[in-house]
Amino acid sequence: MNHFSPQIMQPKPDLASLQSAFEQARSQALADAAVLFSSHLDRLATHADMAQLSGLEIIDLLRQESEKFNHAGFDAQANLA
Repeated sequence: MNHFSPQIMQPKPDLASLQSAFEQARSQALADAAVLFSSHLDRLATHADMAQLSGLEIIDLLRQESEKFNHAGFDAQANLA
């Protein structure tokens, strides 16, 4: 006796739906990154204020943070490859 389980056929998403889903995910990722970056900048500003850093020290701090983000971006790209 053959027992066949019925299969429900799901329609394949069309290209426009996939592009829309991709754009939504991309927009959400950018929004999330902006919130994280904003929070990071706020913490840096609080640190600079509490430590009473001079203008030159703040510039140096920002350059160091820029280097960190730059390296993190390269690392993320390398992990995608």
